[in-house]
Amino acid sequence: FILIRKQNLDTIGFGGRWKLSLLIGGLLSLIYFYNNCFSHLMNGEEMIPFPEVVSLAIFYFLVAFGEEIVFRCYINTRLYGLIKNKFVVLIVTGVLFVIIHFPYSMIAYGMTLSDLTIDNMSWIINVFVFHFMLSFIYMKTNSIFGIIIPHWISDLAYEIVVTNTNKIADMVEVIKPIPDDTYPPVIEGSDGELRQMCYEKAKRIYGDPV
Repeated sequence: FILIRKQNLDTIGFGGRWKLSLLIGGLLSLIYFYNNCFSHLMNGEEMIPFPEVVSLAIFYFLVAFGEEIVFRCYINTRLYGLIKNKFVVLIVTGVLFVIIHFPYSMIAYGMTLSDLTIDNMSWIINVFVFHFMLSFIYMKTNSIFGIIIPHWISDLAYEIVVTNTNKIADMVEVIKPIPDDTYPPVIEGSDGELRQMCYEKAKRIYGDPV
């Protein structure tokens, strides 16, 4: 759309106060990295293998880049021209930002629509707050660089420590090395044969009839 309408890339955040944007975004990234990753490592959790971290890093960088271009840099700025109230614009784009995450969460984590809404209001609130923070950074700096980084780090840190390690744990069956009950071998007719042997032994010792 930008190329077709012959607009400058500065209109979607490739410019502006990029140094300030990187500074604020970097600080926010550190907070999310500690909360979503480092705090779990301190509690004894482990990260997934490094090759998987690399592939996830690439994937979530592309996700963060695409979502920020679409929501913060394009939809937000274009709606400002239609709706003069910035708060209303933030609400509208925030609703869209939450809804766009529904299909991925439902497919990736096997969640239903009820799981994501009625039973998980904290997740919706968290996504909304995250949207407002990134929108604030963009409005103050008009730069995309400082909003991609926290978005990328937040998703990546959570996936490599919390989400995927729990996925693996859920797939592993609980196995007890020593069963609670006894499991003697089952031999067909053994009970009758044992009874007969006992009677014969008793007859030899005590005579017949026993």
